[in-house]
Amino acid sequence: MFELMRRFIKPGIYLTLTFFTLLIVVQWGGDFAGRSQFANPNQAVGVVNGEEVSPELFNRVYSNLFANEQAQSGPEVSETRQSQLRAEAWNTIVADMILQQAIAELGIAVSEQELFQFIRLNPPQILRNQPQFMTDSLFDYQKYIQIMSDPANAPFWAQVEQYVLPQVRSAKMQEVVTSGARVTIEEIRREFVRNNEEAKFAVVNLTMKRFTDPYPEVTPEEVREFYDNNIETYIYPERRKIDLTLFPKEISEDDWERVKLDCQQISDDIHAGSDFVQMAALYGEDATSSDSGNLGFYPVEDLDSQYVAGAIALEIGAVSDAVRSQFGWHVIKLLGIKDSLGEETESKDDITQINTAHILLQVKVSNETLDNVLDKARQFRNSAEEKGFAQAAEEMEIETLVTTPFRETDAIQYLGPDFFAREYVFKNEIGTISGIYENSSNYFVMRVKEILPEGAQKFEELQQGLEVAAQLDKAKQICRDTLQQAY
Repeated sequence: MFELMRRFIKPGIYLTLTFFTLLIVVQWGGDFAGRSQFANPNQAVGVVNGEEVSPELFNRVYSNLFANEQAQSGPEVSETRQSQLRAEAWNTIVADMILQQAIAELGIAVSEQELFQFIRLNPPQILRNQPQFMTDSLFDYQKYIQIMSDPANAPFWAQVEQYVLPQVRSAKMQEVVTSGARVTIEEIRREFVRNNEEAKFAVVNLTMKRFTDPYPEVTPEEVREFYDNNIETYIYPERRKIDLTLFPKEISEDDWERVKLDCQQISDDIHAGSDFVQMAALYGEDATSSDSGNLGFYPVEDLDSQYVAGAIALEIGAVSDAVRSQFGWHVIKLLGIKDSLGEETESKDDITQINTAHILLQVKVSNETLDNVLDKARQFRNSAEEKGFAQAAEEMEIETLVTTPFRETDAIQYLGPDFFAREYVFKNEIGTISGIYENSSNYFVMRVKEILPEGAQKFEELQQGLEVAAQLDKAKQICRDTLQQAY
C-alpha cells in the first residue's frame, strides 16, 4: 500500500514539516539541560551486552526527559529530580537496547502491510493532538483515514512509519514471548490452591530478648571459631581508593553583590514612590510574595539575626535598604513591634516580636561563577598532568581528599553513588588522573590511589565487631536449643 503511495509523492509540506518538528522534539530531543550530563564526550557511558552507549545517546534521552519534566513541573528542576532523571535515562536506554538486541537475534521483521495496518488501527498519540486530524477539538478518525488515503501525503506517512516501526517490532516481540508460554492443568491447579487454600495453626514464639539481655559471654576461642566458620561473609571483591579534589559549585561574593544591586534598586524605587505590595508581587521570590510580602508577627529569636537587626533599625512603617540574611537579600518594611507582655508598642527597649513584610531576592550560583570554578578545575587538571597530583594540589592550595576503599557497586565517600566516577575508577590503573567530572554539588578530579584485590578481611581488623556477632550467634543457638527442648 505505501509502496503504491510513494509513486505519487507530492509536496505535502505542512503535514510533513509538522510531524518532522514533533519527531525532533519527541524522538531526538535537544540539549534542554543547558549543560552536558557526561563529562567526557569521547568515552562510552556504558556497555550493554557488548554494545557501547555513547554520551550523545545518553544526553539525548536525558534531555528529552528533562524537557518533559519542565513541561509538567515548571522550568526549575531540583538537583534530586535531575539525578532521578539521569537514572531513568540510563534504565530506558538499557531496556531499549536489550529489547532491540533480542529483536535482532530473533530476526523479527515488519512488513509494509503490517506497518500500514498498525498505523491505520492505532493512530499515534502524537497525531491525535494535531489540528489537521481534529473536528471540533476532538480527534476525527474518518479525517485521519482520509489523510492516510491521499497519495500526496506519502512523504508524511513515510516519517510516521519510521516513528512507529520500533513499536511494531516490540509488539511482535511480545507475541513471540507470549506464544512460547505454555501452562499445564497441574500448574493451574497448584496456582488455584496457592491462592485459595486456607489453614489455621498455633505458634509458640520464643523471643530472642530472653537471651540477649544481657548477651552471653564468649571466649576469644569462640570468636575465632565464629570468624573461621563464617569467613565467606568477610570476603570482599576488589576495592579501590582514590585521591580526590573537589571544586564546589558555591555561591560567590560576586553573586551576592550582583543580587544586592537588584535588591537595592527595588528599595530605591519604593522610596521614590513605587507601591511596596506591587513590588513584592512582581519581584518577591518566596511564598509571601502573593500576600503582599507579609510575614506577620514572629518571635525575634526565630528570625535570622541580620534580618532582625535590619528590621528594628527602622521606624514603624518605614522601608529598609537591601538587607542580607542567610536566605538572600531583603527589602524590609516594619509593620509593628510587641513587648514581653505581648502588647504592641513603638518602644524598642523590650522587643520580643516583630511584624514585617519583605521582598526576598534569593542568591543562586551564576553561570559566571560556575565557569570560574570549572576554569580552576581545568587549571588543576592540566597542572596535575604536568607536575603530579599532589604537587599541583599543594601549589594551588587545594585540599586533597582520600576516600575509604569502595567496591564497584558502592557509593564513593564524598561523591555518593556516582555511576560515571565508579566506572572511570574501575577501568583505570593506579596513578591515572581523570578528566573533569561533575555532580550537583561539585566539579571534581580523581586519581586512582590504591587497588585492593579480592580477599577476606583480616581477623585483627574485625575483632571488635566479630565479638558482638559471635555473642549474637551464641544467643541464637541457645534460643534454638531451648525451643528444640520444648518441641
